[in-house]
Amino acid sequence: MHLPYPTNRQSYNCDVGQARVENIAHAIRSFGFTEHTNSVQTHGVDIWVENSRGDLILVIEVLNWQIFDYMSRSKAESIQRNFRDYECSKLLVVSYDSVLVGYEDYIDPDVDVIEFGFQTQPYYDYFEGSIEQVEMRPNNEETKTIEVNLIREYFVSKGFVNEALDQEEIAQNMTCLGNRE
Repeated sequence: MHLPYPTNRQSYNCDVGQARVENIAHAIRSFGFTEHTNSVQTHGVDIWVENSRGDLILVIEVLNWQIFDYMSRSKAESIQRNFRDYECSKLLVVSYDSVLVGYEDYIDPDVDVIEFGFQTQPYYDYFEGSIEQVEMRPNNEETKTIEVNLIREYFVSKGFVNEALDQEEIAQNMTCLGNRE
């Protein structure tokens, strides 16, 4: 059973997509980088990341989809177009690798993929008790911490941050950032 949306479908899709984009952007700022975000309904990558010298080091596409969702050929081609003009690291963040089934060949080998393993859901309570809620997490501090840790692991693997960037420092930076927003 698929539940109706708690708001109109376009607003729902924007809110759900924007939730993870904002969480990732917040994490990146907590690591000391500058980020720029696009609205999730705008063509182009979702997030640009610059180092302290202002050099573009990473572009990110974010798919905060449900486990039941799948990628269309046009979406796969759109992601490729979005990445095409950048000569830096490229990251595709997906809720589930399964959304890529059938379209893996459309994603260039130089694009890194991270699977979060859940959908960050700002309307989590709305889905209370439904089968759809099983693979969702509420957009709360616990979920944001999980997302920060996954992005931190990626940044460490790419050499963007030192492994010594510990949880306490990140938490302190996020608290400071939260007070400014």
